[in-house]
Amino acid sequence: MSATNAIRRAHDALAALLTEAFAEVDGLTLARNPSGHAPPKARAQGELAFYLALIDDNEPEVEAVLTGPVYDLRATPTVVLAYFGGTKDARQLAAYAALDLIKAALASDPTLAGAVSYAELEAAAPADVADSDWMAGGLEVRMGLLFDAPTKAG
Repeated sequence: MSATNAIRRAHDALAALLTEAFAEVDGLTLARNPSGHAPPKARAQGELAFYLALIDDNEPEVEAVLTGPVYDLRATPTVVLAYFGGTKDARQLAAYAALDLIKAALASDPTLAGAVSYAELEAAAPADVADSDWMAGGLEVRMGLLFDAPTKAG
């Protein structure tokens, strides 16, 4: 299997994990590589509306490690967790609660159903997206998808 296919399969598995983790959110659609972030529509006045995006169109990084496990290939997609409506503090609390759901989902399936050797949450930072003030309080979460099997890229 080529490295590109392995990355695509891993990104699809991450998208499936996210969709399953947030399955109980009514009307939620995972935005995959959006060309811009558009606020979701709240069902009721003052209600928080959840926005979930996966940005996975980056090229993978090749990483060689001299000690410990050797990873030939590492992909770093970004997950955007944001809310529209309410106050910035309410949106921030909700985003961190959503982050906890992602952590729990990864803990239950760190290989993304065998698509990667190991998936981890690398960093979470405030979602500072130009022209998207509605995202204040949201999070951009960088994921690390690691492959330890030999690949054409490694």
